[in-house]
Amino acid sequence: MARRLQCIKSYLHQYHTAFSTNAAHSRCLFTRTHLHKQMQKKLLSSSTGCVRMSSSASYPTMSNGFSKKLFRGRNSGLKLIGLASGIGVGMLASAAWSVRQGSTNAVESIAIDPTTTESGWLPETEELCAKFQARVDAGELTLMRSTKTPLNRVVYSLSHPQKGAHFEYEIFYDEATQKGYAVIQFGPQTQGPPGYVHGGASATMFDTVTAVYVHKGLQKTCVTANLNMNFRRPIPLNSTVLAETWVEKSEGRKHLLRCEMKSTDGQVLIEGTALWISVKNKTT
Repeated sequence: MARRLQCIKSYLHQYHTAFSTNAAHSRCLFTRTHLHKQMQKKLLSSSTGCVRMSSSASYPTMSNGFSKKLFRGRNSGLKLIGLASGIGVGMLASAAWSVRQGSTNAVESIAIDPTTTESGWLPETEELCAKFQARVDAGELTLMRSTKTPLNRVVYSLSHPQKGAHFEYEIFYDEATQKGYAVIQFGPQTQGPPGYVHGGASATMFDTVTAVYVHKGLQKTCVTANLNMNFRRPIPLNSTVLAETWVEKSEGRKHLLRCEMKSTDGQVLIEGTALWISVKNKTT
C-alpha cells in the first residue's frame, strides 16, 4: 500500500509541476499525455490493484476544456485519483457515481429532445419565458441575459455551438422586490448520472444566476467566494428548471445571496447560498 501511494504521489507531483512552470504549451501537453500513459502502465496493472474508471479521451464530444483521468483501487482503501486540467467542476461527483454503480465505462448517448424549436428551446421553456417576457413588456421586470442573444465575449455557460445541447436560459430582475428569476433548460451535454444532470452543470447555473443578478441587477462588480449547495432531488436531462435568487445579507464588500432551483411543478431541486465579494476599486 505504501509503495502504491508513493508511486501515485510521485506522478501527481510531476504532473502538477509540469503545469506550474513556464514551459511551452506544446511541452505541457506532451508531458500531460506522457504522465497519463505512465499512470495507466504503472497503476492499472494487476500488481497495483487499480482500474481506470473514466477518461475524457472516451468522450469525443467533451470539448469545453476538460481533461480527466480517474482511477479506483481494486483491493485497497484507495478509491479515487484524479488528474485534471482545464475546467473541472464536479468531476469527482461523477466518479463517485461510477464507483457506486460498480461500472468502469458507462456512457449513454442522450439525443436532443425532438420537440425543441429552432433556437434549441423546449416548448415548456418557451412558454415560461414568454410569461416572464410579458412582465418585461409591462415594465415589471428587466431581462438581464438570454442565450438567444449573443454576448460580445466568451462565457462558459454560452459556449456550446449546438443549440439545445448544453444550457439554454433567460435571467430576469425584479427591481420592486429586488429578486432575480431564471428559466433554465439542461440539455443532453450536461449529463452526469445516466439520464440526469451533472452536479457540476447544476453548480454552473447556480453560479451563473447569482452572478448575473449581482452584476446586472445590483450593479456590483464581484467575484465568487463560496457556493454552498444542497442537492435535494436529481434534475432530469432535457428538462426546464425555475430559479429564484435574492440578497440574504450584505456586509461591507460581502454579499450573501440565497438561490433556489425548482421543477416546474414547484419541487425544490437545489437550494443554497452564494457568497460574492465586491472587487476593490484600483483607483482608491
